[in-house]
Amino acid sequence: MIEKRNFSRVDFKKEVEIHVSGRKYSGFIENLSLKGAYIKTPHKLQAGDQVEIVIHLAGDDDFDIYLQGKTVRLTEDGAGILFEKLDLGSFSHLRNIIAYNYGDDDAVMEEFFNYHKGES
Repeated sequence: MIEKRNFSRVDFKKEVEIHVSGRKYSGFIENLSLKGAYIKTPHKLQAGDQVEIVIHLAGDDDFDIYLQGKTVRLTEDGAGILFEKLDLGSFSHLRNIIAYNYGDDDAVMEEFFNYHKGES
């Protein structure tokens, strides 16, 4: 199998809210990158579902991460989510989490810039 990921994934275990078609479900992030995540949830998501993921990092809403995307891979106990939209504050928190867990902030940012150069 050919690896198609352009971003380093880090283990990140955190409870999340999953919003799909106006309904809210709970789940757990297992791993995370700047462009996607794998989320375990008892709710059966469908391929192509548009989802919003909310990660509460602390008691203050200023530390919430809001990610919008779609399901691109399904497993028995969860789904791979491709992020399609996030605000600047959420991107900043996400980048910090990944850089901290990956251990190399410069490498994480280089991946991001290289990825977007290829989209031009």
